[in-house]
Amino acid sequence: MLQQCVFSGACLGWSTAENDVFFKEDTFRLFTRSRRYAKLLCERIGLKLITEDVVKLASQMRGGYGFDDVMHDIDIHGVWVHEKNTNSVTIGLYNGVEKTTTHNRARALERYNKRVEEYEKNHNEINLVTKLRNREVLRKQASLIWCQMHKDLTPRTAMDIYAPDKVGIRFGVALAYEQGEAELKGKSDKGIKFAYALNGFRLILSTFPAKRYFSFEQVSGHGEILKPGTPLYLVDGTQLYTVSGVSSTITRFLYTPRRDPDWFYAAGWESTIHTLQGTPANILARRSSPVLEGGYNFARWLPWWFQENSLFLEAKAGISAASGNRIGFTLGYYRRQAFRPFYDLNNAITDLKNRF
Repeated sequence: MLQQCVFSGACLGWSTAENDVFFKEDTFRLFTRSRRYAKLLCERIGLKLITEDVVKLASQMRGGYGFDDVMHDIDIHGVWVHEKNTNSVTIGLYNGVEKTTTHNRARALERYNKRVEEYEKNHNEINLVTKLRNREVLRKQASLIWCQMHKDLTPRTAMDIYAPDKVGIRFGVALAYEQGEAELKGKSDKGIKFAYALNGFRLILSTFPAKRYFSFEQVSGHGEILKPGTPLYLVDGTQLYTVSGVSSTITRFLYTPRRDPDWFYAAGWESTIHTLQGTPANILARRSSPVLEGGYNFARWLPWWFQENSLFLEAKAGISAASGNRIGFTLGYYRRQAFRPFYDLNNAITDLKNRF
């Protein structure tokens, strides 16, 4: 079933779902950093996670039964099992008897590099492509997904399971903070340069697993006039204004055609309202312009429970004519399960047919 998933192109790839589930290139084995996703994937194809006793049995039968390759992956990456809630397991050799033991994902890459160095010193050099693939999985601290039959469940067809995912939608929400500098210019060449610190929220909608990414963001807060300083005197016709401060509200719409799990970029449009706070009245400066943004998602470098609870932390930088240059971060949550309108509609139609 997992091979059908890979061949159909419906399996989650390297750049989808924040790398929750992916397959090692040119293999038919799936890996994930999240036990929850491993369990979910097995259940969705009518199976369950492999049990520890089956892993042990497979290790003892590896000789002429075709388990050599999969046990090699388990030795390097570990495998998610039915009995463990947080840790994956590997095979340890104790007094000539193979038994399961906890897999240390945080130190697995270091362990692998030492083993490669020792093997190549005493034997032949390992294929470079193989080493690169193994290290890429190890850097993401991912373990193998291996499923087995469940007495109460029946396997389902690949089309039934995966086709609806192509039109799935994931929702998210995040707290946003940013600081930057901008400049306001009027009819003269002289401008007002100011710094700002803003906070607000971001609403996110992304297609799954294609990872087209749409977001709406609004931030607001106060700033400080840097040049020419305060108090600042402005003349509008016959009216004299004394400006002592500035505040800003920014609304953005952003789009990414295909989002990477770590590095990302977005382009869109933003509208700003910069308010010069003065007497006898405030002065509003409205600006709109295209906006570019890029950044990095640090979720995979944070404690394991961060991804387990669908949280993310992004550092970002942006530029536009309306808000100047800025840096900031977002801390947010993605809905783990995608909303699949066609899948739900199909279920509703099937239910109606069964009723009548």
